[in-house]
Amino acid sequence: MKKTIGALLVAFSITGCSTGGYYGDRSINTYSNYNTPQNLVGLVYNLGKASAHNVPKDARHKHENCVMMILDNGNPGDSCNWTTNKAYGTVRLTMIEPNLCHTLTSTVSYKGNTTSWNDVACLTNNDKWTFYN
Repeated sequence: MKKTIGALLVAFSITGCSTGGYYGDRSINTYSNYNTPQNLVGLVYNLGKASAHNVPKDARHKHENCVMMILDNGNPGDSCNWTTNKAYGTVRLTMIEPNLCHTLTSTVSYKGNTTSWNDVACLTNNDKWTFYN
């Protein structure tokens, strides 16, 4: 059982360190009141809570549209708001570095919970955005 839990933890930690990719397919989760699992049942309970608070795909796509609009057209301090019938959020461009890396602050609310995070996106030589988290 320890090997199974260890393998799950490694898999989850590796997926969080990726760069690039399609921003709208990233999971956005608003649940943060996890208990430290004492056994496999506790781990499954936390996974269930996490999946129940995953923001729906249509809301993630609206979020991605705001992110891309701010990256392509925004100045520091500009923000974009989005809303669906179940979730809402804001993307704010907080800083543009001289190397064309942009720092964004995102806030998403879903099922009565709100989560915020920062993303760094850098413009590549072929005019594509690469995300680093």
